[in-house]
Amino acid sequence: MISITVKGGYMLRNRRSGFSMVELAIVVSIIGILAALAIPLFKNIIVRSKISTLASDLRVHSESIRRFALEEGTYPTKRDIEDNRFGLTSRLDEYLSHSWYLPTPIGGVYRLNSSSLSSGKLKNVFIEVSAGGKEPLTVGYKDLMKLDKEIDDGSPGSGFVRISGRRVRYYLMVKK
Repeated sequence: MISITVKGGYMLRNRRSGFSMVELAIVVSIIGILAALAIPLFKNIIVRSKISTLASDLRVHSESIRRFALEEGTYPTKRDIEDNRFGLTSRLDEYLSHSWYLPTPIGGVYRLNSSSLSSGKLKNVFIEVSAGGKEPLTVGYKDLMKLDKEIDDGSPGSGFVRISGRRVRYYLMVKK
């Protein structure tokens, strides 16, 4: 609001201090546009961080299981895997880090699995990351492909990392 007073022949204008509604609307609009641009970037950074942490965890866990195989002379047996999965004391316990028992960085849980040939010998051993119990996966297929590109060949059906739906398998040993 402007008021004009005449004092000694001079006209003086007095203004109230503050911002007009138009100025405030412009500032709020600019902040909104900046937030709309920044939020997707921050989400992408968070997903990349989770994928990198998962890749690191998979490497650590695979080295632990390979160390088990070197020291014990064989990869974990079905019994070792089942005991470990159901929380029973297992020969694997002394090899696996505490993060094995926690939810993965992308949600879900770690599981050690294997399959055998008809002769009973191991065909392959793999670490599986999948939704389990109260831990759903928090990333999608496209994000899982980033994991494959980071630690393997980038193809979801070949190499050491294989992706099927929202399940990841990291193969430690594969016999054909």
